[in-house]
Formats: sequence, C-alpha cells, structure tokens
Amino acid sequence: MPRKEKLSYGSSGTSLENSLSSSHADLRVPDRFVEENAQVEQVPLLVSALNGRGKPSRLPPMYVEKGVVMLRGCSQIPEEIRQQIEHVLSINGVTLTPVNGKEDVFSAPREVVGLDGQTINLAKLIGHITKFQTPKTIAQNEALLKRTVPIDVSRELDFNEINERANRFADLIEEKYNEVVNVLTRYETHEVAHDEIGRTLDLLRSLEENADYFQREIGQVAVFLPRNQPLYALACFGIIPSLMARDADVRAPVSMRKMTSLKTLRIQ
Repeated sequence: MPRKEKLSYGSSGTSLENSLSSSHADLRVPDRFVEENAQVEQVPLLVSALNGRGKPSRLPPMYVEKGVVMLRGCSQIPEEIRQQIEHVLSINGVTLTPVNGKEDVFSAPREVVGLDGQTINLAKLIGHITKFQTPKTIAQNEALLKRTVPIDVSRELDFNEINERANRFADLIEEKYNEVVNVLTRYETHEVAHDEIGRTLDLLRSLEENADYFQREIGQVAVFLPRNQPLYALACFGIIPSLMARDADVRAPVSMRKMTSLKTLRIQ
C-alpha cells in the first residue's frame, strides 16, 4: 500500500501564469514527484502570531480585514511560498505593504481589475497558495458533523420490484400519452414534449443497465428540478431516486408550478 508522505511545496515545472488562468488552481504543488498512486498530504500553512484575544497561537498567515488581504508572520512563511505570493501580486501590479503598528504584517488589496477589465480576487489566489482555512470554518464543520445523523443503509433493495414499479409508471404515461402531451405543451413545444416523453419512457424501461446501483435503501433525498423538460427531469431526478429512498422531496422551479395540471405523481 503506498505510503502517505508529507512534502514541502515550491515551484512546479509548469508555468505559473497558466496555473493562474483558473481561479480554482492550487498553486501549492509538490516540488518533487512521488511514486505512482502515492497519496500526497497537503498541510495548511500556520504561523505563530497573536490571535484576536491577544494570545500567542498558531494561525493561518492570511486573513481579510475590511476588504484588505493581511499576511501575518511573513518572516515565517517559507521562501518558495513567499515568492509565489509575490509573483501573483506582481503580475497584477500589486506589492505587499507593511502595516503600521503591526509587526511582521503586510497588506494587499483584496481585489484588483485586470487589463481585460475582469475583477481578480487576490484573496482567493493567495488563499490557494497557503491552503487558507479559517478556524471559524473548522469549528462550523465540526459542529455540523456532531449534528449529522448517520445514514441507515441496512435495508436491502429488491431490484425486480423497483424495475416493475418503474415499468408500471411507464405504462401509465403511455396510457395517458395525449393528456401528458396537452399538459407539457402549456410549457414547451409539441416537438420537445414528444421528445422528452420518449426519453422518459426509455429511462424507466432501461433500469437494468444500472441495476448494480440499486443495492440498499438510502434515507432522504431532496431534489431541485431544472427548468427544462419537466417530465424527464421529474422521472430522472425525482421518481428514480424515490425508488431508492425512504423519502424524496421534489421542488419544481417557480415557472413550472403554473402547470397546475401536473399534480403529485405516485407509483402504486
């Protein structure tokens, strides 16, 4: 089994400008490669500084205050990471400025406007470099986990029963075909209505292709339907998940709720 290895982070062989083209790019990349399939653990960068109560603590170097990016403990940040931060700022025409009255703290604007007129979020870019994560977010996540109820997946599903119910629903659509078309054409064209009915029937009659996923019952499912193809969306995102769950709550978009003829559909 591949070993987990902690690595220092520095410059990669790829162009930093290319990495910055995506705001989701994580600029902290390993400065060397490990064996294939090895897990690389990225540890959030922390520095020694005073917290909000004035007590020494280990904190992320970056925080945002009144729309300004603040970097504390700059002398403790590894050189290669400082160079990445400075490079990100320099290509956007920004330099770090010492903060008066705060030792070893520098500031930079949170956002700048690029040459193309687009707003560049420097806080997000610097946050990716330092793997920024606020203590508040960590505390909120821990509190949420304590309130989370474990999912009960002890009940096994009978796929034959599920498949039979799906086919019965398909039979009902075919039996009420003209009525379904009349309802759908209040929302879309005849061509689209006929097309999505065909797609819905094909979906309901082809569950065997995904039989391996119908193994155990899950708890609750919440679904927000898209605005297009109401019948197919209901079948794909509402009916099929409901066959795998104890409860399924489906919410249609406001524009679709005007179709008062589409009442609650139940598979007996």
